[in-house]
Amino acid sequence: MSAIFIDSIVDRVRDSGLGCYLRMTCFSILMYADDIVLLAPSVHALQLLLRICEDELSRLDMRLNNNKSVCIRIGLLVRV
Repeated sequence: MSAIFIDSIVDRVRDSGLGCYLRMTCFSILMYADDIVLLAPSVHALQLLLRICEDELSRLDMRLNNNKSVCIRIGLLVRV
């Protein structure tokens, strides 16, 4: 029954057009059991993906566990 919930989260992230793609395939969201990994090319895009997930989870009467959430940024810090 929970797979139905998961499908809508994946669909919303994929339909946003944000995140990481390889040859037109969306790699913005990876899921296993109750874990979600979001991949994005920028911090701003990641924040937008997080909001999409939060909105969809809220609609499903679910929420993220902030105590178990982690964020990592890979790359150079560019100052403008």
